[in-house]
Amino acid sequence: MCGGLIVSYPNPSYLPENALKHGGWIFLLLLLGIFGDVLNPYLQYSRESISSGQVWRLLSGHIVHLGWFHSVINMLGWLGVVWVFRGLFNFYVWLLLVCINALAISAGLWFYNPELQNYAGLSGVLHGLLVSVLVVSFGQRLFFNRWVTAVALSIVFFKLYQEQQPGYDVNYLYEHMQAPVAVDAHLYGAVSGLAIAGILLVLKRVNKYRLKKPLKIPDAKLKKNDTAGN
Repeated sequence: MCGGLIVSYPNPSYLPENALKHGGWIFLLLLLGIFGDVLNPYLQYSRESISSGQVWRLLSGHIVHLGWFHSVINMLGWLGVVWVFRGLFNFYVWLLLVCINALAISAGLWFYNPELQNYAGLSGVLHGLLVSVLVVSFGQRLFFNRWVTAVALSIVFFKLYQEQQPGYDVNYLYEHMQAPVAVDAHLYGAVSGLAIAGILLVLKRVNKYRLKKPLKIPDAKLKKNDTAGN
């Protein structure tokens, strides 16, 4: 176990314990999307507002959306990831990973995309989560054969590569969102997810080594015990 974060698959207690929590989370995100016209001005990533001290937007900008369509497609993405990889993490670890990815993406946008003034949406975080669970699954041989996981990772990385090519159409969802897709957020999310997966796998290996490492008893203690037992 990796500090209790990673469990074997499937975990029989997962659905009864977490279904309502995930349902509440999705309901919250959908509400934020439906009332986006009212709430987005106070919650979305805004470079100007963050500069003036509204640092909560570094997190909240990733849970608001540009309309119901934007909300629904990201909620479907969330459901797909947590359902396929159910039992890998508990609900609170999923939320922790959301926060870590969100902050990493915001940092990327802040330092490398100064031209981007506003951002909203969970898609960057979803890319981070997907990369994390695929890499962890590959490293621990969970869920699927390794070649299946490798193919899935290859598809994700090819998508990211395509999005970074000159001439890529970032306006393919403009009709539904009235905004271009911030493809760099996907890239930053994937990099963050890769780093998180690496840390989890290292912790897993260290913890496994500690459990298997034999207990060494000093020679002096052995002699003392032997004498007492004679």
